[in-house]
Amino acid sequence: MADLNLVVITGRITKDPDMRFLPDGTAVTKFSVAVNGYKKDDVQFVSIVAWRKTAEFVGEFLKKGYKVAVKGKLTQSKYINKDGIEINKVEVTADEINNLTQKIKNTESQLEDVNYDENVTS
Repeated sequence: MADLNLVVITGRITKDPDMRFLPDGTAVTKFSVAVNGYKKDDVQFVSIVAWRKTAEFVGEFLKKGYKVAVKGKLTQSKYINKDGIEINKVEVTADEINNLTQKIKNTESQLEDVNYDENVTS
């Protein structure tokens, strides 16, 4: 049986996504999602990176506070920081992101959870 690297999470975006373009024009967007655990104060903050069309969708349409579902794979990287310390970084490379929040126009302009078909795949 082959190994499987699949991650599916839902949570709220913690700050506005950061979209950039590589010199070749490839879009890359980074953001993090707060995921509630089973206990009251159990919150995990998961770093997400999206590429190409998925990155453009996130950068253009998603904002802080939006609830999203992310499907992707765990990726790990290592680098040396400016102090010479090796840093290990684990993040989710998104294959698919679903927006689970739609802005409802009412007197308070609240964000309400709804399921709708805003789905982009790399």
